[in-house]
Amino acid sequence: MHQVLADLPGRGGGTARRPPPPLEVTNPPPATPSPPAGTGGGSGVDGIRERAALLGGHAQVGWEHGQWVLRAELPLR
Repeated sequence: MHQVLADLPGRGGGTARRPPPPLEVTNPPPATPSPPAGTGGGSGVDGIRERAALLGGHAQVGWEHGQWVLRAELPLR
């Protein structure tokens, strides 16, 4: 997810006439158990929200209908 958020600012060439559509990423649970939380070495959900806010947007992450869902709205620059 970090790479998705990192790549977005460079994707909007030209002038935007309307706000970009929200980004939505879904991730079903793994087929095998995951390691305990906090062992991945990343910033997790808080880091996703912080990076979105630094770009002038926002992100929501939560469990919906049996899968993780990330929704982010980021301005084009």
